[in-house]
Amino acid sequence: MTRDHWLFLIIGALVGFIAGYLLHEEMAEVQPQRLVHGGGAQAGAAPAPSRANQVNPGRPNPGAPGGVMPGGQGGGPAVPEVAALTRRVAENPEDSEAVLRLAQLNFQIRNWIRARDLFQQYLNLKPDGEPGGPSRAEVLLDLGNSHRSIGDLEKAVEAFDGALAAAPGNWLALYNTTLVLGLDQGRYEEAAEVMAELRRVRPDDPRVDRLGEELARRSGAG
Repeated sequence: MTRDHWLFLIIGALVGFIAGYLLHEEMAEVQPQRLVHGGGAQAGAAPAPSRANQVNPGRPNPGAPGGVMPGGQGGGPAVPEVAALTRRVAENPEDSEAVLRLAQLNFQIRNWIRARDLFQQYLNLKPDGEPGGPSRAEVLLDLGNSHRSIGDLEKAVEAFDGALAAAPGNWLALYNTTLVLGLDQGRYEEAAEVMAELRRVRPDDPRVDRLGEELARRSGAG
């Protein structure tokens, strides 16, 4: 193989990589935040999520096997608070405020499995939410996105369905259900049905339009 052939192959590979990267970045710009609640008036509630906590439109991103432990990727200043809250929850597992905050922080540092377990623990303690805190639907959205990050897609859809049952017409639940069914699982007909309802609920949202375009592109309907 000549030098020119090698150069052609290398340039072609780079072009493909750059195109794929740009598509990923373009879709990442339009994703809703995974943590939908900023805590409201509840003491000790998590701050509003950063852009780093947005949903990946492609395949789930479970991180390292079993999730990233505190101090790993995304740890940062949250780690000392994680340690303190871990002790607090161990001493009093019915402290719902601490359980929720610890769940949110574990999600933030991408310790998905621990976040999932804590969001479920919180729902067991406060099945209908509590005054000043997130609603049941909001926590179920967080639980669903924890499942998705682990790669447990059926459980993710189940949690999003629960969020819709708790808050009919919730656009984030519809959006994330479309995302999992269509972009993660390739269940395009089911995703299209949910997408139709999402368009009805959010007819003028460009993020919804972009998701619809990506779904159509992948399903071959675009």
